[in-house]
Amino acid sequence: MKPYVGQVFKSLKDAFQFYKNYGRSSGFDARKGALKRGKYGQIIYQYFFCIREGINPATHDQSSETQSKKKKRRRKPSTRNGCKARVTVSRGYEDVGCTSDDFRNLSYQMNCYPDGSDAQLLLDRFITKRDLDDRFKCEYLLDECQKVKSIFWSDATGVENFSIFGDAVSFDATYSTNRYNMIFAPFTGKDNHGGCVTFAAGLLSREDVSSYSWILKQFVDCMGHTPTMLITDQDPALKIAVENVMPNTRHRFCMWHIMMKVAQKLPISLRENAELTSKLYEVAWSEFDEPSDFEEKWFEVINEYGLAEHSWFSYMFSKRTYWIPAYFRDLSMSGLFRTTSMSESENSFFRKYLNRNSNLASFYIHYESAMQAQRHSYKQLCMTDQTTTPKLKTHSSIEQHASDIYTRNIFLEVQVEIFEAFNRCCIKSMDTGAEEH
Repeated sequence: MKPYVGQVFKSLKDAFQFYKNYGRSSGFDARKGALKRGKYGQIIYQYFFCIREGINPATHDQSSETQSKKKKRRRKPSTRNGCKARVTVSRGYEDVGCTSDDFRNLSYQMNCYPDGSDAQLLLDRFITKRDLDDRFKCEYLLDECQKVKSIFWSDATGVENFSIFGDAVSFDATYSTNRYNMIFAPFTGKDNHGGCVTFAAGLLSREDVSSYSWILKQFVDCMGHTPTMLITDQDPALKIAVENVMPNTRHRFCMWHIMMKVAQKLPISLRENAELTSKLYEVAWSEFDEPSDFEEKWFEVINEYGLAEHSWFSYMFSKRTYWIPAYFRDLSMSGLFRTTSMSESENSFFRKYLNRNSNLASFYIHYESAMQAQRHSYKQLCMTDQTTTPKLKTHSSIEQHASDIYTRNIFLEVQVEIFEAFNRCCIKSMDTGAEEH
């Protein structure tokens, strides 16, 4: 029954139960103490104390003068008497079976695979996963030289997330993440906390109509239906592929990619004009204007700064139904999907894990780590919502109702509007309707 250094337990729960049993046999009760978590939320170590550990802060090291100034409270006995009984449980590195140097050597050896061998290693891994779990989906294409040119994959969690959050999907095939310059193409949505959620992903060696059509078809077959809205960049080949594979899906260009080009496309004399940039952003981003309102405001700004004959601005106006929010107002909840934040957040997230010098095998290992981190973060947010209550700023029943139905992150955004309305809306006059006598 007595704990000893080096004792091993299957779980933290088992360790605490053991210490509780030991305490009871020795004449004391146990309680949990401070803990430390790792990067992904896992507990690295935790203390277990005797229930009498520590000193009551209400009475410890306080002068009688200080005590007399405090408000009198009901006297309550303290169980703390400074007991030193304590154990520390931690995850041991000796259980890993290798050192950090071993990991670095393994990474180096994996990146030294001859070209092609790592692709086969990745495909073998996919096939094994598919054999073990029929909910894991993977498909690949070979070129005329029997080399991999396109890969698509998704797991059960990705498919389930699509069924819940798949109304609008961002397909961003804009950057390479491996030594073969294959384009990484994740399918991304927004979860109910406002964060990015990855449904599926692929690798493409070419950015043509055939490659895009193939991967979009794999996505539709895997998920069972097309999304209501698909957000992409302005690639002409991708536009044709979406029309061919997803004819009933509303295709929207990512405003992040478009608005990043504004400063480059302006004449040199106007590039430092902050007022012009601000007006263009205000006109383009408005989610409350009707199409006619947008067009009127657009021409006001364009004519004011002499851009009516500018080819790029004329072209973007001709494609306005693909990227201006005013033309998506009829689409349910389209205003929630700020395309600038979706693409930017997803790119920033994956850059933390992916390395363009990786081979395909090590690339997928990094991808799995990214998915574990993303899904762990989602579970943490769900746990926070279930176990805590947000602090309200008003006595309004509307705010209370909002705190009940929204997730925490979304409620904080709604709360700002409720608070502003609560402060700015007031009763100016009142009439009972009774006749004066």
